[in-house]
Amino acid sequence: VSVILADKGYDAEYVHLAARRIFGYGISTQIPARDYDMVKSERQASRAAPKGYHRRMMARSLDRAIYRFRSIVETVNSMLKRKMGDTVYGKSMDSISKEIKFTALAHNIRLLLEGGLVRF
Repeated sequence: VSVILADKGYDAEYVHLAARRIFGYGISTQIPARDYDMVKSERQASRAAPKGYHRRMMARSLDRAIYRFRSIVETVNSMLKRKMGDTVYGKSMDSISKEIKFTALAHNIRLLLEGGLVRF
């Protein structure tokens, strides 16, 4: 993992910090800053600066070229849930990880077969 993409709903300082602590300090988070941080009126919302170091950095330097990939990721997640189901039956992190990897593999094989790229 080198970049974490998320929408404005996940814009919190602790999310940026957790991503760096869990995945390492070389991680980049691309989360647009909310523009209504603790303000009293809508007029003040556009002038309010985000609180927290990482949130201010995102407000200034969100890489739109990278953030556009979020829609592709959301599309793939939606396809996986629709076609393969949205339930994970594993109990341990190891079995959950394996189940997700095999589901993604089965999904990719299905796309190859439906697209006519592979014939038997």
